[in-house]
Amino acid sequence: MKTISITNRFYLATFFIALGLALALTACGDAQATALETPAPRIETAALTADVIPTPPDTANFNQLELVRAVACTDIENREPVNEGEQFSLESGKVWIYSKVKLPAETSQTIQHIYFHEGKEVQTVDLDVKGPTYRTRSYKTIKSGMEGDWEVKIQTEAGQLLETISFTIQQ
Repeated sequence: MKTISITNRFYLATFFIALGLALALTACGDAQATALETPAPRIETAALTADVIPTPPDTANFNQLELVRAVACTDIENREPVNEGEQFSLESGKVWIYSKVKLPAETSQTIQHIYFHEGKEVQTVDLDVKGPTYRTRSYKTIKSGMEGDWEVKIQTEAGQLLETISFTIQQ
């Protein structure tokens, strides 16, 4: 036998009370004004906290996405970062940004890697991720003239900042 959660019991009780009031008001005809002025009966339920009340489906994925790991590195092998660091040379050729995220199973979302060089935005990479766990990456090819400070903001498509990765390119 399947049990009903406290949240579902609350919603069912609220539904049946509302249905009962609607039927009673419809049956009363002229008594509608009086019935609407009478305060609704108080429903005693167990205290509910914000984390028990379900999130509406259209925003659920954005609130439940979790960035598990994010690093800058010189390569990716077997879906894992290689040579993690905060300082890279021009000879590296590329700097990869590796991100591992968790989100509910059977869901998908887009995250962004937004690259900044010396405070100026230079590139945005959209990356599709899927639950329950997903690893993804993007890279920037490093050439002469790209020395200096870099930042990569990792955020949801809705603009929620998950983390900022900083690194420096040296000659």
